[in-house]
Amino acid sequence: MYWGAAKREARLKCDYFFKSLEENIDSFLDKTGDLAHIRGYFRRSMDFIEAYSRCTDGREVVQEMKKFVVKKYLSHRKVRVSSDLV
Repeated sequence: MYWGAAKREARLKCDYFFKSLEENIDSFLDKTGDLAHIRGYFRRSMDFIEAYSRCTDGREVVQEMKKFVVKKYLSHRKVRVSSDLV
């Protein structure tokens, strides 16, 4: 995930010359190397590791990962339903 973010940054700022890529690679890595992002990547990776270690089947892994993906609403006043999103 970290490398994916660095590659995305490189693609956005790339002029497709190897020399400029060599000069700018450190800035691409530094920009994606924000501590909050790295912690998020680590947490997401650990979620995958835990899901795969608990489950024996691919379908179970998908169900486990849905627990991490589905947004949890913390408001006590209102729960959004799909009609609110339209």
